[in-house]
Amino acid sequence: MSIIGVLGGICSGKQLFCQLMKEMYDYQIVYFDQEIDLNKTAMQIYNNWNTPTIITAITTKEQIRVLKKRNYFHLIYLDSPSFTRYRRYCEKHEIIKFEDFVRLDDKQKYDLDFLELSKNCKVYLKNNTNTFEEFRNYLKQQMAKIIRPFRPDWDVYFMKIAYTVKQRSNCMKKSVGAVLINNNKRILSTSYNGTPKVMKNCNEGGCDVCKESQTLDLILYKCMCIHAEEGCILELGITQTRNTTLYTTLFPCVWCCKALLQAEVSRIVYCEQGNWDLSLKIIQNLIKYDQIDIEQYIY
Repeated sequence: MSIIGVLGGICSGKQLFCQLMKEMYDYQIVYFDQEIDLNKTAMQIYNNWNTPTIITAITTKEQIRVLKKRNYFHLIYLDSPSFTRYRRYCEKHEIIKFEDFVRLDDKQKYDLDFLELSKNCKVYLKNNTNTFEEFRNYLKQQMAKIIRPFRPDWDVYFMKIAYTVKQRSNCMKKSVGAVLINNNKRILSTSYNGTPKVMKNCNEGGCDVCKESQTLDLILYKCMCIHAEEGCILELGITQTRNTTLYTTLFPCVWCCKALLQAEVSRIVYCEQGNWDLSLKIIQNLIKYDQIDIEQYIY
C-alpha cells in the first residue's frame, strides 16, 4: 500500500529514480501529463491500491489535492548539486553555459506554483552520487523513508507523542518530553522538563541553569527542574512503573537513570544523544548493572 509522487529540480534524477523503484520494488510508473483525465486516473490508482505506484510529472496543486485524498500517498523531493544537474542537462539535451542553466533552474524552482507543490513534500532525497550503482545503493539505504508505512510502528507512534509533549517545556537550555507506557501499549503518563509547580517557570527566572553558558553536564547539580523522565514516574507507584517502557526525546541524565532503575523501568527508547560526557560511564554502569534494555531511535 504505497503511492509516491516525486518532485525535483531539472535533471535531479527523477526518471532514474522511477526506473529503479520499478526494477527493485515492482512499482508501476504513472505520468501525469496534461492530457490525462485526473480523476479517472486517480480512481484507477485507488482501486488498484495493492499495486505500489510512483507518480511523476506532477505540475499542479489540483493533482496534489486529488492524490492526498488517500493518506497512504506521500510526496518526495529529489535534488542534486547544481553543477551535477548542469552536467546531466548538457549530456541529455544541449550544451549551454552554466549561468544559463542556473537561470533556467531558478525559473522553475522559484516559480510560485512549484514552491507551493514542494511544500507538500515530506521526504527529501539527495542524488549526489556519481554512478548508477551508487544511486541504487543509496535508495536501498533510504527505503524506510521512501516507503513510509501506512500505519506507524509503536516506536514511531510513542516517540512522536514524546516530541509533542516536549513542546510544553519552557526550559531555555534544553526541552525534553517523555512518555511512559505499559506492556499493553497503553500510556501511563507523560511529562516534560520544568520547575516544580510551586516555583517560577524557567523562562520567568525559576532556574539559574538556564542563564549559564556551560554545558548541562557540568552544571546539572544546579538544575531546579523536574526532568521529563522523573515527571513520568513521580505520580505513579512502583506497581505501575515496573516492567514499563519509557520513550524520551533525550538520553537520560544520571539522575534520571537512577530514578528509572529504582522504578524498575525495563526499557528506554531515546532519540537525541545529549551531552553527558562526564557522567556517561556512570550511566552506562547503572544500565549494565540492572540490565535495562536501552536503544536509540533515529527519528
